[in-house]
Amino acid sequence: MPRRKPEVILFPARKIRISVPGVSEDDFDIFSTYHTNGGGLFNATLKVVRKTDGRLVPHQNCNSC
Repeated sequence: MPRRKPEVILFPARKIRISVPGVSEDDFDIFSTYHTNGGGLFNATLKVVRKTDGRLVPHQNCNSC
């Protein structure tokens, strides 16, 4: 009986995660990173992650902060 070759899966199906809204400030984590640009100035990036489902929360850049 000949053996079958294993099937190559390039893009496995993602599990569907149900979005769970955050209720309090403790349901979110904030991560900040920074790097320097060509002129030597620092640019910062903020990421807000919802702990209830692990998703990255989209936000707009704040120019007045």
